[in-house]
Amino acid sequence: MICRADGEAGTKSAARLVLMSTLENALHSKALAILAKQFAFTRCGELNLTGMAEAQIAVVESELLTDNTLVS
Repeated sequence: MICRADGEAGTKSAARLVLMSTLENALHSKALAILAKQFAFTRCGELNLTGMAEAQIAVVESELLTDNTLVS
């Protein structure tokens, strides 16, 4: 619900607040927060894999071009 591109912003905010409240009151809150972060990153990555790959390619290309211009 939080990572979906469609949907209302209010619904996403409510989902985040429920998640934060649940984590705060949990017995092992730090471990659950890390797990939730990993799940969210994985899910958002699945939804935006192309965008993430293009961004990383652009960074690598810019670094390679910068290194080549310094050598020549």
